[in-house]
Amino acid sequence: MKLLLIFLLSFNICAQELIPIKKGQPAPVDGYVISYKTEKQMRQLVSNLEHENMLLKRLGEVQEQQIKQYTEQITIYRRQAKELRSELRKKTTFWEKTGHFVLGAAVTSIIGYGTVKALK
Repeated sequence: MKLLLIFLLSFNICAQELIPIKKGQPAPVDGYVISYKTEKQMRQLVSNLEHENMLLKRLGEVQEQQIKQYTEQITIYRRQAKELRSELRKKTTFWEKTGHFVLGAAVTSIIGYGTVKALK
């Protein structure tokens, strides 16, 4: 595919003038002789390649935009996760407070009981 494109481009650059010749007539210069049908096919091929190249460029631009959006989303999610982790560390629940109170009361009761037994 690339070789054909290179051939077409070099053919267009090197050919200084276009001289139609009939079948069997000797060509005035060295080079390649192609039929009208082949020329049409090559021109269509070049047109298709240019169109595909344009589509690939657009696709690349769209992908770059998507990558940028995904990167921004990831940054936002990471920031939110960090904020939630710090908030979770700070926050104590009702059961946590109740557990601390009950544990403190139990330890105080045990110490009080031990003190009363020791003094008797």
